[in-house]
Amino acid sequence: MIVGDPYKLSVVIQNVREWNGNGDVNSNFIWHNGILIIIIDGMIFPDLSIINITLNCAVGELIQNLKCIPINHKLFNIGNTETAFVGLYNSVYPPNDSKKENLNYIISPQEFLDKNIYIFAVKENDVVRFLGAKLKYNYNSSRHLLRNIEVHETYVDGLYLENMIEEISQWEAKYLK
Repeated sequence: MIVGDPYKLSVVIQNVREWNGNGDVNSNFIWHNGILIIIIDGMIFPDLSIINITLNCAVGELIQNLKCIPINHKLFNIGNTETAFVGLYNSVYPPNDSKKENLNYIISPQEFLDKNIYIFAVKENDVVRFLGAKLKYNYNSSRHLLRNIEVHETYVDGLYLENMIEEISQWEAKYLK
């Protein structure tokens, strides 16, 4: 299922029956493994690789993340996409222990984060800004490299996002409950 416009913001969810037990369509699976893709302005996350997603967890997590996007006028209005992305990253993962993190900016399900795929969102009024990038991890500093990153972004209005959440929730109720 594809929800939304891939040239704006969309989500692709597909249960892969062959990844679940014996692949029998009539099997009652406890866990549903499949594919979850988020597309921002035509850019596919994850890129060029399929990640086996536990849909029972990831779809609910995605819905919750989309419902809880915080309002932050300062971060929303940073003009440069890389600077805005770094600002959101540092809000979630402060460079020092003096700041409290705000995990509500994260849209990426855990399986994306495990592969260094970070999608953040921030809201102002009725507009939501989404920024996504694949990062490289620096084990020496225990942080991701945040210079010269390729960040993709899009803006959607609140109604667009509400409709996406509703469609994803309906898919979850039909296929995962």
